[in-house]
Amino acid sequence: MDSVKAHISNVASLESIIAGSDGQKIANALAKQYREQITDNEQQLEKIGGLKATLYENMIAGILNKDDYKTLKAKYTVNENRLRGALDLLNQQLENALDGSAEHLR
Repeated sequence: MDSVKAHISNVASLESIIAGSDGQKIANALAKQYREQITDNEQQLEKIGGLKATLYENMIAGILNKDDYKTLKAKYTVNENRLRGALDLLNQQLENALDGSAEHLR
């Protein structure tokens, strides 16, 4: 009887090890996805920064009028703020995935 109980205990612990291994694989895959999204958002932020930097020069050169300059600058600022917020959220989700507390893992 003790042998059967020990065998059952071993099987139960083996199942938890397997489940933990799968959980770790899922966490790593989720973390990879978050890192890719973070990289993409950072690239978009750099692009927006470059576009914003050339706006004033384009207005001075006569390529843009003042109204277009203001409109585009406001649009780029909104997108920049949106991306910064998304980066904050993605970084938090990445931390949660790495420490195993991500909601997706449950």
